[in-house]
Amino acid sequence: MGAELDKERDYDVDVKLKITFKNGEFNCLLQPEIEDGIVEFLKEINGDYMIPESESIEFLGDEVVIAKYSFCCNDTSEAEAESFAKYIVHEADYKFKEMGYTLEEESYHAISFLWKAWGMGVCLILLAAAVITVLKKKRMEWLLAVVLLLQTALGLQASEHYVYIGNSYGYGDIQIADKLKEALESDGTGRIIHIYEGDNPYIQQVQFRMRDIKIDILDAGKEEIRPEDIRGNDKLILESGSEYRDLFEAQYERSWEAGHLCLYYNP
Repeated sequence: MGAELDKERDYDVDVKLKITFKNGEFNCLLQPEIEDGIVEFLKEINGDYMIPESESIEFLGDEVVIAKYSFCCNDTSEAEAESFAKYIVHEADYKFKEMGYTLEEESYHAISFLWKAWGMGVCLILLAAAVITVLKKKRMEWLLAVVLLLQTALGLQASEHYVYIGNSYGYGDIQIADKLKEALESDGTGRIIHIYEGDNPYIQQVQFRMRDIKIDILDAGKEEIRPEDIRGNDKLILESGSEYRDLFEAQYERSWEAGHLCLYYNP
């Protein structure tokens, strides 16, 4: 658990979804209304991750809609960014079914954000250098304050869009650790178990917060996970999108979800 985490950076993820009407009944007069509804729904499930004006809706016949959009997330690799895209779509599938649609994952393609960010940065540097040169020749140095204000505003906007959006998840993982401490103080028994399923090791945040307490890691990729091996007084930590959540929810009376993780325990 002491291994260093891979450095994260931004990725644009292109998502293509196939939405099918269950009943096969479709009125072409409702197409604009349905299109607007799907776009608003995609914005709702993706939140600030979704890149504005990136969505496109294509109707195929009277039963199928192809929806395409892009979103940006901060992660350690393209594979992890694609995994996050699949998780969002998986969560949205339940809501789509309630609306009378079925959802199929057509494709996920992660595009590295590095080259675009680098190109934009170079262009802004050249533009700022040109503006500074012109202002110095015209003895209008005071206008440089406008350039500084503009750069500050762009920096704040970039932080809001790419950095702060991930802070809430990190804080949520810390809340899991604090809630776990409360559960341990109430009974002081049982093991702390985390089932690792191959995603980012978010449990490291919890372990760092609780350095004096051992967390047992069960690797689902290397060993069979059996509910009977988890005792009732054990505290279980799963990832928010874990496939084992339905399996263990009946075994525990209480749960607490925050950030990337979910804590299960019995009072």
